[in-house]
Amino acid sequence: METDVNKAFLSMLETPWLKKQIDTHLIFGVCARKIPLGWLFIAMCLLYLCYQVWANEGTFWGHLSNNAECLFFIIGGFYLLKIPKYQQAAVGWWVVKGVLILICFAGLINYGLVGFFKGSPDALHVTLMALIWFPGLEFIPRLTERQKFITIARVSLSIPLLILWYRTGTWA
Repeated sequence: METDVNKAFLSMLETPWLKKQIDTHLIFGVCARKIPLGWLFIAMCLLYLCYQVWANEGTFWGHLSNNAECLFFIIGGFYLLKIPKYQQAAVGWWVVKGVLILICFAGLINYGLVGFFKGSPDALHVTLMALIWFPGLEFIPRLTERQKFITIARVSLSIPLLILWYRTGTWA
Protein backbone atom coordinates (compact mmCIF):
# COMPACT_ATOMS: atom_id res chain seq x y z
CA MET A 1 0.00 0.00 0.00
CA GLU A 2 1.60 3.24 -1.15
CA THR A 3 1.09 6.38 0.92
CA ASP A 4 0.88 9.72 -0.83
CA VAL A 5 2.73 12.37 1.13
CA ASN A 6 1.27 15.84 0.65
CA LYS A 7 3.52 17.46 -1.98
CA ALA A 8 2.41 21.01 -1.08
CA PHE A 9 3.44 20.48 2.52
CA LEU A 10 6.81 19.08 1.51
CA SER A 11 7.46 21.94 -0.91
CA MET A 12 6.77 24.37 1.95
CA LEU A 13 9.80 22.85 3.70
CA GLU A 14 12.13 23.91 0.88
CA THR A 15 12.32 27.64 1.71
CA PRO A 16 15.80 29.21 1.93
CA TRP A 17 15.13 30.50 5.45
CA LEU A 18 14.24 27.02 6.73
CA LYS A 19 17.15 25.45 4.86
CA LYS A 20 19.53 27.81 6.67
CA GLN A 21 17.88 27.02 10.03
CA ILE A 22 18.21 23.27 9.44
CA ASP A 23 21.77 23.34 8.06
CA THR A 24 23.14 25.37 10.98
CA HIS A 25 21.37 23.36 13.70
CA LEU A 26 23.44 21.14 15.99
CA ILE A 27 21.28 18.03 15.67
CA PHE A 28 19.02 18.50 12.66
CA GLY A 29 21.92 19.64 10.46
CA VAL A 30 23.53 16.22 10.94
CA CYS A 31 20.17 14.54 10.30
CA ALA A 32 19.71 16.49 7.06
CA ARG A 33 23.15 15.49 5.78
CA LYS A 34 23.94 12.03 7.13
CA ILE A 35 21.49 10.19 9.38
CA PRO A 36 17.78 9.97 8.53
CA LEU A 37 15.68 11.26 11.44
CA GLY A 38 13.22 8.39 10.98
CA TRP A 39 15.87 5.84 11.98
CA LEU A 40 16.81 7.89 15.06
CA PHE A 41 13.13 8.10 15.96
CA ILE A 42 12.66 4.33 15.63
CA ALA A 43 15.89 3.62 17.53
CA MET A 44 14.87 5.86 20.43
CA CYS A 45 11.48 4.13 20.70
CA LEU A 46 13.11 0.69 20.63
CA LEU A 47 15.67 1.76 23.24
CA TYR A 48 12.83 2.97 25.45
CA LEU A 49 11.06 -0.37 25.10
CA CYS A 50 14.29 -2.26 25.87
CA TYR A 51 14.78 -0.09 28.95
CA GLN A 52 11.23 -0.91 30.06
CA VAL A 53 11.93 -4.62 29.65
CA TRP A 54 15.23 -4.32 31.56
CA ALA A 55 13.85 -2.13 34.38
CA ASN A 56 10.57 -3.97 34.91
CA GLU A 57 11.65 -7.52 34.01
CA GLY A 58 9.17 -8.58 31.41
CA THR A 59 9.04 -9.56 27.78
CA PHE A 60 9.57 -7.17 24.88
CA TRP A 61 6.17 -7.98 23.36
CA GLY A 62 4.45 -7.62 26.71
CA HIS A 63 5.84 -4.14 27.18
CA LEU A 64 5.01 -3.28 23.58
CA SER A 65 1.36 -4.13 24.24
CA ASN A 66 1.43 -2.04 27.45
CA ASN A 67 3.12 0.89 25.67
CA ALA A 68 1.02 1.10 22.52
CA GLU A 69 2.13 4.71 22.00
CA CYS A 70 5.62 3.38 21.20
CA LEU A 71 4.17 1.30 18.41
CA PHE A 72 2.43 4.43 17.10
CA PHE A 73 5.74 6.33 17.13
CA ILE A 74 7.62 3.46 15.48
CA ILE A 75 5.06 3.41 12.66
CA GLY A 76 5.43 7.20 12.43
CA GLY A 77 9.19 6.74 12.10
CA PHE A 78 8.69 4.38 9.17
CA TYR A 79 6.43 6.94 7.50
CA LEU A 80 9.14 9.55 8.03
CA LEU A 81 11.58 7.30 6.16
CA LYS A 82 9.46 7.68 3.01
CA ILE A 83 10.55 11.31 2.56
CA PRO A 84 14.08 12.63 1.88
CA LYS A 85 16.54 13.19 4.75
CA TYR A 86 16.37 16.98 4.59
CA GLN A 87 12.58 16.99 4.79
CA GLN A 88 12.67 14.55 7.72
CA ALA A 89 15.02 16.95 9.51
CA ALA A 90 12.76 19.90 8.67
CA VAL A 91 9.68 18.14 10.04
CA GLY A 92 11.61 17.22 13.18
CA TRP A 93 12.86 20.80 13.57
CA TRP A 94 9.32 22.20 13.33
CA VAL A 95 7.99 19.63 15.79
CA VAL A 96 10.76 20.31 18.32
CA LYS A 97 10.35 24.09 18.09
CA GLY A 98 6.56 23.80 18.44
CA VAL A 99 6.79 21.49 21.45
CA LEU A 100 9.46 23.72 23.04
CA ILE A 101 7.18 26.76 22.69
CA LEU A 102 4.30 24.88 24.36
CA ILE A 103 6.42 23.46 27.17
CA CYS A 104 8.20 26.76 27.88
CA PHE A 105 4.98 28.74 27.80
CA ALA A 106 3.32 26.25 30.15
CA GLY A 107 6.37 26.37 32.42
CA LEU A 108 6.30 30.16 32.53
CA ILE A 109 2.59 30.34 33.31
CA ASN A 110 1.86 27.20 35.36
CA TYR A 111 5.05 26.73 37.31
CA GLY A 112 6.65 30.14 37.14
CA LEU A 113 3.88 32.69 37.59
CA VAL A 114 1.51 30.52 39.62
CA GLY A 115 4.45 29.11 41.58
CA PHE A 116 5.59 32.60 42.57
CA PHE A 117 2.13 33.39 43.96
CA LYS A 118 1.96 30.06 45.81
CA GLY A 119 5.44 30.53 47.24
CA SER A 120 6.86 27.44 45.57
CA PRO A 121 10.63 27.08 46.13
CA ASP A 122 11.26 25.94 42.55
CA ALA A 123 9.34 28.72 40.78
CA LEU A 124 12.50 30.67 40.01
CA HIS A 125 14.27 27.61 38.64
CA VAL A 126 11.39 26.67 36.35
CA THR A 127 11.04 30.27 35.13
CA LEU A 128 14.74 30.52 34.31
CA MET A 129 14.72 27.13 32.57
CA ALA A 130 11.72 28.14 30.45
CA LEU A 131 13.33 31.46 29.55
CA ILE A 132 16.60 29.78 28.59
CA TRP A 133 14.95 27.23 26.30
CA PHE A 134 12.18 29.42 24.86
CA PRO A 135 12.74 29.45 21.07
CA GLY A 136 13.59 32.90 19.84
CA LEU A 137 17.29 33.67 19.71
CA GLU A 138 17.89 31.28 16.83
CA PHE A 139 15.38 33.14 14.67
CA ILE A 140 17.39 36.38 14.69
CA PRO A 141 19.14 36.41 11.28
CA ARG A 142 22.54 37.41 12.68
CA LEU A 143 22.45 34.59 15.22
CA THR A 144 21.22 31.83 12.90
CA GLU A 145 24.78 30.87 11.98
CA ARG A 146 25.60 30.51 15.69
CA GLN A 147 22.74 28.16 16.58
CA LYS A 148 25.13 25.41 17.62
CA PHE A 149 26.76 27.68 20.17
CA ILE A 150 23.37 28.88 21.43
CA THR A 151 22.32 25.25 22.03
CA ILE A 152 25.60 24.43 23.77
CA ALA A 153 25.21 27.53 25.96
CA ARG A 154 21.62 26.52 26.81
CA VAL A 155 22.75 23.06 27.85
CA SER A 156 25.65 24.54 29.86
CA LEU A 157 23.31 26.89 31.71
CA SER A 158 20.72 24.17 32.25
CA ILE A 159 23.01 21.74 34.07
CA PRO A 160 23.72 23.91 37.14
CA LEU A 161 20.13 25.15 37.11
CA LEU A 162 18.82 21.57 37.17
CA ILE A 163 21.16 20.76 40.06
CA LEU A 164 19.86 23.76 42.02
CA TRP A 165 16.28 22.86 41.13
CA TYR A 166 16.84 19.28 42.31
CA ARG A 167 18.20 20.55 45.62
CA THR A 168 14.95 22.37 46.39
CA GLY A 169 13.53 18.94 47.21
CA THR A 170 10.37 19.30 45.10
CA TRP A 171 11.29 16.47 42.72
CA ALA A 172 9.51 13.22 43.54
